[in-house]
Formats: sequence, C-alpha cells, structure tokens
Amino acid sequence: MIRRACPDGVDVFFDSVGGATLDAALPNLDVGARIAVCGTIGLPPDAEAHGPRIERRILVNRVSMQGFLATDHLHRIDDVVEEPAGWLRAGRIRHREDISPSSADAPEALVRLSEGRNTGKSLVRVADIDP
Repeated sequence: MIRRACPDGVDVFFDSVGGATLDAALPNLDVGARIAVCGTIGLPPDAEAHGPRIERRILVNRVSMQGFLATDHLHRIDDVVEEPAGWLRAGRIRHREDISPSSADAPEALVRLSEGRNTGKSLVRVADIDP
C-alpha cells in the first residue's frame, strides 16, 4: 500500500504509533528520508517490542530519525494551534474522524483504536455543546 502511494519512496514519515506502522514504512524510505518520532502507542508499554532491525536501512538510505515531545515546544503553543486551524478553516487540509456517540461507547472506541479499525482521529462525544 505504501509503495503504491509513494512509488518514489517516502521522504518524511511522522510516527506517532511505532510498532507495525513504522515497520511498514521502513522498507519504503527514500535516500535522505527523515523520520519524526513523537509517540509509540502501537507498542506495548511493559512488553519487549519486536520488529525488523532498522540499523541497515538507516545506514544505507542515510535516514535521519529524531524523537521530540510536544513539551519541548510549549513556548510556540499559540502558533502550533493557530496555524493548522487556519489551514483547516481555509479548506487547505481535510481530516477524518471516527466519532463514538456517547461515553458508554468509549470502551469499544478504544478497542477499535487499538486494533486500527478507526478511520482518522478517534473521538468520544461526552456532551453536546450549545453554540
């Protein structure tokens, strides 16, 4: 699937999942690719992670891989929120949401998220907001 979508290779990969998602991207990295790692929700918190050895791919393709945390950039929070919000309002970006209708549906929403059965951002409606 990645190879079809990116026949010339992946130049930038933003990884907030890790595990099988990163494993799928690795064979498709282009020379000089960059990987930003900001999360590992796809990895068990207390178990040993398993997957391909990535050192050779990083070496041969001269890949840059760097971790970062949102808290490293709190001084720019206004920009981080406003710039993409402006893109969204202008229709420059689109997003998908998997919205569960009530808090009673939260356990199933978590299962869908953990199994990768959600589409886009997974949300649970906890209350209606009056405009």
